[in-house]
Amino acid sequence: MVTARCRGRSAYVCETLGCPAPSAESSSVDQSVLTYFEQVALDVEATREQLIEATSRRRAEARALREQGERDLQQAEERLARVRRDYLDNRIDADEWRDLRAELEPERAAAEAKLDLLRDREQEVDADTLTRWVEEDVLARVADLRSAVVAQVVSPDLPAVGAALTRLFEGFTLRRLDDRATSRWS
Repeated sequence: MVTARCRGRSAYVCETLGCPAPSAESSSVDQSVLTYFEQVALDVEATREQLIEATSRRRAEARALREQGERDLQQAEERLARVRRDYLDNRIDADEWRDLRAELEPERAAAEAKLDLLRDREQEVDADTLTRWVEEDVLARVADLRSAVVAQVVSPDLPAVGAALTRLFEGFTLRRLDDRATSRWS
């Protein structure tokens, strides 16, 4: 970052040779960036909602997979029962029954084993206390960071804020809304 001092005021100046962008008073840039973080980037409630949504998605996915596993097992059992009925009703002979049973019983067993795994996974997702702990830790850290930023926003020591921002970020790109001039400070 290039900061210039002129008549006791600090300004960010573009470090690109021949850059047409004017310098920007550092206090207004620092204040704008901090306000943005306070209002948008460090929104604890939005972060909480995103974590809740992610957890809900994981639970819904696990439940949907388990439900599909239950349907697959039911279908495998129905096939085996249908072939058994056909044998008992003399629609197929003993050789056909043995061949079909040898094919259908492993399918049913595989569907049952898969369902057991899917049920276990659903229980793991529901009881995932580690995930909840991590989410709570993230929320606490975001809340702490937000508090620190808010304290800096209301602080009159904007040069210290600018120093903190330069430790956090490589640089800033400023754009004017009224034209295409762009400046990059790093």
